[in-house]
Amino acid sequence: AGPWPRAKLQRWLQEVGPDLGRCCVLVSTGALNPVHQGHRHMMDLARQRLTEEGYSVLGGWLSPSHRQYVDGKSRAYGVEAFETEDRVELTRLACASSDWLDVGLYECDERHAHWPDFPSVLKAASLDVQSAIAEAGLVGVTADVFYVCGEDLYSRSGLHRGLAWWSAELGVVVVSREGEGAAEDPGKKIFAVGVEKAPDTQTFSSTRLREALRRGDLAKIASMLPAGVSAEAVQESFTRAAKRSSSWVVVAQHEET
Repeated sequence: AGPWPRAKLQRWLQEVGPDLGRCCVLVSTGALNPVHQGHRHMMDLARQRLTEEGYSVLGGWLSPSHRQYVDGKSRAYGVEAFETEDRVELTRLACASSDWLDVGLYECDERHAHWPDFPSVLKAASLDVQSAIAEAGLVGVTADVFYVCGEDLYSRSGLHRGLAWWSAELGVVVVSREGEGAAEDPGKKIFAVGVEKAPDTQTFSSTRLREALRRGDLAKIASMLPAGVSAEAVQESFTRAAKRSSSWVVVAQHEET
């Protein structure tokens, strides 16, 4: 499939053809530990916002983070870390019903000596998309790559500056959980979806999903999962996560008490 599965992107390229106009793809990175409805929803909201802005959205990827990052973060917080293979498979299932969204495999590739941060991930996606456009025979067509993130990451990473300064084709769509939302700056390719348009992003989180998994609350688990992802599949993955994370989860619980 390659680091950026192209089947859905290529389908859109064939359908739209040379009259693409202003086009883009979307990428969101994160632990996806595990994936939940909010991840899908924020991508749909970002796509809607950019469509309103006149973009043709050709595709998008939810990109599970590298094992080093997820394990390090999970150790720090004393929580379970899902296996990379499980995070990838659950995310693939979450995207299966979408005609434009897929799972990105570049970031979680174990061949990276160190986990790649999001600017490197976006640049890799950009290169792959331009390659796909060239292979489709669309001469002179370029696609922007928009990073879809929450307001917390947007704030702490200084993304109010945008990403175009680093690479001209990169932009940001920030999805707010609370507050008034980030200020848009189209000149810097910064767009925003305010909380009034994203009520579901306040309801779902991987933290709440893991809490339901610890309780074995299948009804609650199922209510937080995207279509195509079963509560039983996530519960099985969580059992493996709890086993591989038992040393640091126990240590963290001991230290908290």
